[in-house]
Amino acid sequence: MTTDNATLMTASEFKCLFLPCHKQMYWVAIRLTENAEDAEDLVQEAFMRLWLKRGELPKVDSPMSFAMRTMRNIFIDRKRKRRMEKSDCEMAVTGFTDNSTADDRLLAAETMQQVLLLIDKLPEQQRRIITMRNLEGMPMEEIARNTGLSEAGVRTSLSRARQAVKQQFKRNDNDGKI
Repeated sequence: MTTDNATLMTASEFKCLFLPCHKQMYWVAIRLTENAEDAEDLVQEAFMRLWLKRGELPKVDSPMSFAMRTMRNIFIDRKRKRRMEKSDCEMAVTGFTDNSTADDRLLAAETMQQVLLLIDKLPEQQRRIITMRNLEGMPMEEIARNTGLSEAGVRTSLSRARQAVKQQFKRNDNDGKI
């Protein structure tokens, strides 16, 4: 991604390309979320993400398709996150033997929640890859197809994501934040 100001799209160029997409994006968001307020949030986040990636946007062949795909990816990420938070916290609590104490189960749930928060702070691509691999159990080949990276690129990104989470977790633990 180029962040050189010379290649960044101007606000007026951005509006000309993507503002006409708003109405259709909103109606698709309504169908996805089944809620007007959530749909508005989804469209707003999509526009924000598009604006932040405006250095890449002049290469886009179809602004409508790109905007819709961006919005759909945000929706899927949110849905996966909610599902993971619920199921992973339940697994952390129920994954213990019968003789585990309530304190052990609570500590595991808190640890899992902290790790999920750290994953949320990763760059988007690393967050998606670590989520697909470690939380959804997706094979490397499928992650490569979904992200457009080579398998080696997926492994590298996954390794960096895991390392970043591990380092931040240790930092937080040492600082007494956990």
